[in-house]
Amino acid sequence: MKKSVVALVGAAAVFLAVLLVTPPGFTAIGEVLVGTSRGPNAEGAAYAVGAAATLALLALLGLAAVGLGIDALRRMTTLPHPERTEGSPVDPSPERSEGSASGRSLLTFVGQLEKRLQGRRLDLQERLDAAEEQSHELQ
Repeated sequence: MKKSVVALVGAAAVFLAVLLVTPPGFTAIGEVLVGTSRGPNAEGAAYAVGAAATLALLALLGLAAVGLGIDALRRMTTLPHPERTEGSPVDPSPERSEGSASGRSLLTFVGQLEKRLQGRRLDLQERLDAAEEQSHELQ
């Protein structure tokens, strides 16, 4: 919700800033809506409103993308780390460790996520087995 409000406010600010510095200014809106459709004033107004709207749309898309990127990074960093076995950090296998530092970091994260999911799958299997035993005891 906050990301979309920030993007909308940013786009509105860009729209207003472009109209502020581009002649004929804010009168361009009225000129486009109710003014004459011909002449240099109408062309200038159409140019100003079109430029403001285009840049506002680009700002809206850019700010929305930045907001989604920040949200994705925040979600990636707040995932709890899986239980580490044998007291050592989870490292990617040697054949997958080639590449850039960010690639190795991503592989490390994926490796940790795989171990975490495997632990949860085993936990769910244990719960399912216990539930089946209880249902057999009740029958």
